[in-house]
Amino acid sequence: SLYREDWLAYTEWDLLHSVEDALMVGADAVVLMAFIGIPVELKTLKIVASVASECMRANLPLLVEALPCQSERIPDAKDPLAMASAARLAFEHGADYIKTYYTGSPESFGVVVENCPVPCLIAGGPRMNSAEETLHVVAGAMEAGATGVVFGRNIWQSKNPAGMVR
Repeated sequence: SLYREDWLAYTEWDLLHSVEDALMVGADAVVLMAFIGIPVELKTLKIVASVASECMRANLPLLVEALPCQSERIPDAKDPLAMASAARLAFEHGADYIKTYYTGSPESFGVVVENCPVPCLIAGGPRMNSAEETLHVVAGAMEAGATGVVFGRNIWQSKNPAGMVR
């Protein structure tokens, strides 16, 4: 796990648990976050690269949630090119899979997928208004080439979680 001392300012990051710890609890993969465009970017990318090396030796896949953050360098964190750049950086530092936000259309998310040679999955993000909206987002992402989804509240808080998974 990563520990972030200042949840909203993103100025401190540290790795608290190792890949060995993940193996000891029977993990099937390791997940890290990488925030791009802010002062801790270099540190988070160093952590991603280090953990990626450990994961390779342990034969555990690494999923990196690569997210651009609004900053001087990135005026619009939801811009498809910013998302594509964040995904590409995570790949270049060793990610086996990328988790990122859907950019709103198959065309714009296609930019992310085309620029990242490892599988891209979409994050659920904020709770959507309906099952139909959730499924529409999934369909658009899959049309663009996403490999799958990593959803939480949009499944568990739906009226029919089992139906949403099917």
